[in-house]
Amino acid sequence: MRNPNFALSKESTVPDWSVDDTDPAITVGSERSPSGTGSIAQFKSAIVGRTLTIKQALVLCPGKQYSFAALTRQAHKEAGCTVEYAVGKDKITENTPAETWLETSSFFTAGAGIEGASADLKITASCQATANNPISVSDPDSWMRVEVSGVSVVQDKSLLKRMRRMNRERKRATLEAQRVEEQGYAAVIFEDEQSG
Repeated sequence: MRNPNFALSKESTVPDWSVDDTDPAITVGSERSPSGTGSIAQFKSAIVGRTLTIKQALVLCPGKQYSFAALTRQAHKEAGCTVEYAVGKDKITENTPAETWLETSSFFTAGAGIEGASADLKITASCQATANNPISVSDPDSWMRVEVSGVSVVQDKSLLKRMRRMNRERKRATLEAQRVEEQGYAAVIFEDEQSG
């Protein structure tokens, strides 16, 4: 995937990510991460319950399994923020960020056909807040704020290796069964799933 750390262009845009800007009450921006090693997408809202979605088009292999990961945090736990991740119409996972960076990871399988090969990764943030947490537009630090960084979508190579190993073992077992049948006696073959 492109621009996983939300690097800014010279025009102060975030290349490869598009922002749902239909609601002017919500803003999203990118700024340097505290570590200085990249940028973060920052979702900010002064209105309780509003959501903001950013998305990026992905090119996937239909029917293949992928691993997904992202780092999230929220400015104040009282803001009651959640972040939902989806590919196309399917939700991958959802989490409630902590006040420190928290990694979220999950797996998903790309859909079938053309629709599965081209789908949008969508990240949606929403903050419900509480009665004890007044939100002030004049004080940006008290805004309901969610930050996202280090987004990755990677084809699950370990699954591919596991499937290839299983296919090899299946072929070996088939050959052994044929040999046993030719020699006229039966045998039971146990496979250790933990090996390999």
